[in-house]
Amino acid sequence: MKLFILLLITVNLVSCSVKSDGEETSQEVSRTDGISASSDSDGDLMNDKEEVDLGRNPLIADLPDIRVRFLQNYKITVHYKDLASEEEGDFVIDTKVGANDPSFKYRVGNVFLRENSYKTAASIGKFADHSWGDYREHDLSWVKYPDIDQKFFQENVMRYSKYFDADKFEITNVQIELENSIKLKANTDYKEISNPEVSFRFYNYESENFEVIHSEKIERTIVSGVNETLTVKLENVNPKLVSENYFKKGEFIISEMTNYEIPKIESDYMTLITSVKSKTVPVVYNTPLETEVRYVSTGSGVKVNNVLEILFGKKYVVENEKITAINQFQNNLPQYTYLSELRDHDKKGSWFVFTNRLNKHYLQHDFTNKDVLSLSYILGKDLASQVEEKVFSYREEVETTDHYQSYILGNIQPNSEVSFFLESKRLFGEKIKHWTDIFRNRGCGGRRNCVSFPFRCDVSFNIFESLETGLSFSKELNGEISRIELSINGELFNLVQLINEKKVRLTWSDLGVSINVKNINAIKEISNTDENVLSLKLNALRESHFNGVKLTNMSGKAYYQCPSIVTNVAGHNKWPLSVESQKFNEWAGTVRWDLVQRGNRKNLIQMFSVGITSVISNFHN
Repeated sequence: MKLFILLLITVNLVSCSVKSDGEETSQEVSRTDGISASSDSDGDLMNDKEEVDLGRNPLIADLPDIRVRFLQNYKITVHYKDLASEEEGDFVIDTKVGANDPSFKYRVGNVFLRENSYKTAASIGKFADHSWGDYREHDLSWVKYPDIDQKFFQENVMRYSKYFDADKFEITNVQIELENSIKLKANTDYKEISNPEVSFRFYNYESENFEVIHSEKIERTIVSGVNETLTVKLENVNPKLVSENYFKKGEFIISEMTNYEIPKIESDYMTLITSVKSKTVPVVYNTPLETEVRYVSTGSGVKVNNVLEILFGKKYVVENEKITAINQFQNNLPQYTYLSELRDHDKKGSWFVFTNRLNKHYLQHDFTNKDVLSLSYILGKDLASQVEEKVFSYREEVETTDHYQSYILGNIQPNSEVSFFLESKRLFGEKIKHWTDIFRNRGCGGRRNCVSFPFRCDVSFNIFESLETGLSFSKELNGEISRIELSINGELFNLVQLINEKKVRLTWSDLGVSINVKNINAIKEISNTDENVLSLKLNALRESHFNGVKLTNMSGKAYYQCPSIVTNVAGHNKWPLSVESQKFNEWAGTVRWDLVQRGNRKNLIQMFSVGITSVISNFHN
């Protein structure tokens, strides 16, 4: 059987109704002259005989194979007004800067149903091969920009979150410029499309609705085999897209191609897909290589075995009421108790089926155009990385006390990934100005009538001064960064040691450091049955030092003059006289303590502050 064209991550699969202002209006199905509805099994506006004559399968709808992808580059410009000064300004988040970083990933985007299929499979993965959920028409047409690169996202959170404090700033406009590519895959049926219409949305967590932020008709003809790049500018975007979705969850924009003209059939996509959806069941086919969406004729109802044979011929296996193989992909995951055990399996996987809610086993169900069927071959590493929840935290500045400060990042599980960014802010407290000096007299050296005797006084100085300066972490991993610890259920682990042991990954930026913890259990084995809390502990520097002017050694025939010399130096400069000076107890009684400060040993305390933002991804387990 001919294997038809695979549709990779398409957005040409839209609702069978036209939406306007949230309302649905029915659309009549128009048909080309000479085509009888009764003989067009798949609804693609060509009768079955003509399809057979052309070598097409009359049970699989033929649609323009359009690939719409998000390109990596986008730019967000936020205009604001400072409410205190009334001054206006803006800031820009531009991924063209991030693109120069080799760790910055090229992103494409997936249709909603692929993500839903993977997540629900992970939620039941160790119990069954079939999962279900609420299916919506747009799950096949909306493409979500993938989660933002963690380092890039968190660094921008630290730089710009403060501007969304409504007590200090007013956001006057948000502009977004992004790039999409559109490509009509070369085929014998459709040579071109024209005037594509695109829409962009985001999920408004406040209203709990998907909000349209821009729709546009692009007057352009897309010729098959040619990749077209579209630059779209969005004005007056809801600021919550940046403050809530982008900064708190690493989420961005949803794209959809809502319609386009098809010159070959002298109609448009909405007319074609409405006809197709009236006679077919959508089948999503997910593998590590691709995602395709096919529409298979249902007649009065079609079982999964029939669907598999229509799509794959004999290249599938169903045994023990499970799909175990399709094409080259066969079930070969090892036995497991927790999904975290599969995190390193990037070559082995299993088949999982996702449907709308059914009242019988999916192999026995008669699928109609009211249903959806998703077939996913999911690798072990992908099962282990499906997010159940994300825990976000942000603090503009956290500072140590004169001992330490703890900051809770959130709850973790054995199958969690943690990413946090530390912006180096301030270093404050005290510092020591230290130097040494020698006071000496060489005596008369044999000169007549000279009664001066030699002496040498070695002196060290520790002068405590106040400290308030900017902080920059040392790339040698000493200083303040060496005093940061991870706390897992109260047990402390030095961050630098974890870096050196390659249990956590560190990357640098001019703002601070990004830390990624892929495997919590590599640091400490934790249990699924316990509440596990991850914290940061920031420790102040506390070091004991002598204080003031210290006589470290005295020699020579007139050495007895040294105490008075260091006393005078201390008193004249209003510096403490160290009680740790040589033979201090023997001459301390000669000092006028009403004029000189006693220099008792003192703790040097240096505190520091950092900005912190973190995301804990707790995966299904």
